[in-house]
Amino acid sequence: MANLVASFANIEWDDPAIGVREKKIVIGAKAIRMLELTGDIDHPDWCLTGHAGFVLEGEFILDIDGVQKALQKGDVFVVEKDVPGHRHIPIVHEGKKVRLLLVDGA
Repeated sequence: MANLVASFANIEWDDPAIGVREKKIVIGAKAIRMLELTGDIDHPDWCLTGHAGFVLEGEFILDIDGVQKALQKGDVFVVEKDVPGHRHIPIVHEGKKVRLLLVDGA
């Protein structure tokens, strides 16, 4: 049987881009990520990956195909993969940060 329990406490932060750091756990076909974004994030391209997310701390703007949604601690969001109108970009105000829990995958 596959490991069905994991802890973010045992995982080091990875810094894949400026203004972005993450911890990732993969269980089966799901990737669960703790993602931290700061106002330094440079995200010039639309993201087409599907995510279900929960805002753990802070606030940010999620631009979904040109429509901006303000999200804050406690909010849940879903953007689906390969669905027209679901391309998206996170926007974090300068000097601020947001921490998200994301679930990616089928």
